[in-house]
Amino acid sequence: MKMKKILIYGLSNMYGGVEAFILNYVNHLPENKYTVELIVMNRTPQYLGEKLKREVKIHYVPERIKNPLGYNCRVNEIVKKGNYDILWCNFCTLSDITWLKAAKKYGIPVRIAHSHNSGQDKNWKYLVKRYYMKKIPTYATDFVACSNIAGKWMFGEAPFKVLHNAIDVGKYRYSLDVAQKVRRQFD
Repeated sequence: MKMKKILIYGLSNMYGGVEAFILNYVNHLPENKYTVELIVMNRTPQYLGEKLKREVKIHYVPERIKNPLGYNCRVNEIVKKGNYDILWCNFCTLSDITWLKAAKKYGIPVRIAHSHNSGQDKNWKYLVKRYYMKKIPTYATDFVACSNIAGKWMFGEAPFKVLHNAIDVGKYRYSLDVAQKVRRQFD
């Protein structure tokens, strides 16, 4: 079986829920089946050294708001040269679908839009979100959400799958040795 090459968008420089979610999945993808590449803004986030448990290639892009032309050029450069099988875009808001547009333009066969949010204030940004909500089916091939509410918020009536958090439950399994140690420690 051919290795699948995945490009993942959605990491910020601050470690939070979306970052934990992405890295939990990345760490559990079989290394003999998937090559993973990550997109980050400007610099490697400090948490990656501690949280990432496998080798990945990291692509740096300028911040879209500060350098829109540089951002757009870098997105197209990465996607055009990457020969990816899958683009997985993780969104908290739907204010930028540049990666999905580039992925369609350069023929990435699987383009996943993943909603990690269930609402947005109804301000001018909401108008942008509504515009992209209508455009997203043009560019994405698959729709995923962290919950039914998040899926309906971002994709409306388009069919989507709920993808639950990848949590290593073994870390939380009861251990008599650990329990006794903690009891002794705290009397």
